[in-house]
Amino acid sequence: MKRSIVILADGARADVMRELVDEGKLPNIARLFYESGTAIDGVTSFPSTTGPAYLPFLTGCLPGTCNVPGIRWLDKPYFDAGGWSLKKHRSYVGLESFLMGKDIWPHIRTIFELVNDSFSIFNPIARGATGGRNVTKIMRIWYWYYGHLTDHWAYVDEAGLAKTLGLIRRAPRFIFAVFPGIDEYSHLAHPHHESTIERYVWLDKAMGDIHAELERTGNAKTTALWLVSDHGLSKTDHHFCMNTFLKNEDLDPFFYPLIFNTKGKRAASMVSGNGMNHLYFKNSDGWTRHTVRSELEHTAPGLIEKLRDQSAVDIVAVRNE
Repeated sequence: MKRSIVILADGARADVMRELVDEGKLPNIARLFYESGTAIDGVTSFPSTTGPAYLPFLTGCLPGTCNVPGIRWLDKPYFDAGGWSLKKHRSYVGLESFLMGKDIWPHIRTIFELVNDSFSIFNPIARGATGGRNVTKIMRIWYWYYGHLTDHWAYVDEAGLAKTLGLIRRAPRFIFAVFPGIDEYSHLAHPHHESTIERYVWLDKAMGDIHAELERTGNAKTTALWLVSDHGLSKTDHHFCMNTFLKNEDLDPFFYPLIFNTKGKRAASMVSGNGMNHLYFKNSDGWTRHTVRSELEHTAPGLIEKLRDQSAVDIVAVRNE
């Protein structure tokens, strides 16, 4: 193989993909991956959320190893210092998504730093893709705002496909392209909604177009074509508000988007997607240290048990001494 193309179908579920293949609704994906290729059900990273869950594909490392522990996080010593600093906390939603690549530890190299002839499309983590190699560096945020405002994510998918096909004609060594439609419609409706299924069907056509372009340019047999997902998604029927829960426990939290009022806060609630929340607590001597279990049980008796007893919570992890 001389080159590689990775298509990341954000939020695509392996079981839904397999069901649609069995029903004959994804003929191109069936031909390329289930019949002549390889199809494997993978396990996502932790946290399993858009952005951080791209990192294993781009760096070979887990998000926490990269210093990107979630969509939102707080750095306690910098937060304790007060004043204005980009190092205090982060939310990779909107404009701050441009900082994701900068936050990765310098000693961890992305594939764009390792492979000169590599290109990124609609991917927020493109450190090393200098010049025009980050094809959607500026326009990505405007496409995302358009999608959020209109719920017309099919337009964004189509733009990603057009840019991918354009790059294939140049025969680069590596392309990483993100198609967000399945994830967005899964959130707006549910993973089996007709609008979501339409995105899987569109994805099948897109993979057919990509392979056809590889054949037309004579590169099909020398290109490793990957179709991957960063995480799955389950239907959300009920919401649990961690911020309200903490406030009722006399632990008034700091949280996004209300980030300019830090006075009197005793906790910080940093949500990542539908599945994970980093909680941080103020200690007796301020915010500078990690909060260990014995200290938390002293300052907030019963909190761990109350969290564990919530139907919305499956796992509570806390530091020991």
